[in-house]
Amino acid sequence: MRQVTVDIDDRKDDLNDLLDADPRSTQSFWGKLDRSWIYHENGLEGIVITQEEMGLALGATLPVTEAGKAAFLADIRRQRDAIIMVKEQAASPRGKITPVLVKDLFETLTGGEEGKGKIEYRKDMPLHRTYFHDIAQPVRIVPDLTKLLEWTETPEFRNLHPLQQASLFHHRFMAIFPFTDLSGKVGRLILNIMVMRAGYMPAVIHAIDRQKYYDSLKQQPRLLQAVITEAIEHVTDIGFKWFGQGAAPQQAPSRRAG
Repeated sequence: MRQVTVDIDDRKDDLNDLLDADPRSTQSFWGKLDRSWIYHENGLEGIVITQEEMGLALGATLPVTEAGKAAFLADIRRQRDAIIMVKEQAASPRGKITPVLVKDLFETLTGGEEGKGKIEYRKDMPLHRTYFHDIAQPVRIVPDLTKLLEWTETPEFRNLHPLQQASLFHHRFMAIFPFTDLSGKVGRLILNIMVMRAGYMPAVIHAIDRQKYYDSLKQQPRLLQAVITEAIEHVTDIGFKWFGQGAAPQQAPSRRAG
């Protein structure tokens, strides 16, 4: 893993130079990548988005349609808004991972008013859920989450490599599983704040790697780090192809999708 980390550290700097040198092409690249990010994020939750639905949701205005469809399209748009928030947070090198940030990300995904009211954490142990790793009892959510967030401000955490920080945090966050719904999406948004703040491309974990990702949450954090690193490497490859060969990120659920 050490050699892989060294390699990706070297490549991220070269790609960032390319991104900085061509703002117009960079904007197009991120537009494609953001759609792919949304597609695969939902794929990890077992939700498939079609090209048509993506286009409708991210158009200038949401179309008038049946209630269920309208809600689904609004969810896609809120995912886009959450990605924008991640980029804004990543651009702040001194930003912190706080309860307010967790709350704001959750409320962005759910359509709640940012900064209003008290966040509702999980109150039960759901019998039917997408993830099958062990999760904390509801009574442990607040103290465990508080401890985890405080840990990100310690020298111990700050001395870790950014990919270790992201994988350890995400592994523990998912073990806490603070929300009945959207814990996975919120957790992955936070890990991407961490890796993007360190100059990496986002870890867009592919829908095809869904089971590998789920399994890594039941095992050691180093296995999750391998999943995250592979995802970042792939997006980095896509970035070089975009500038060097004109290959664009796609939304198809294959490993070669962006």
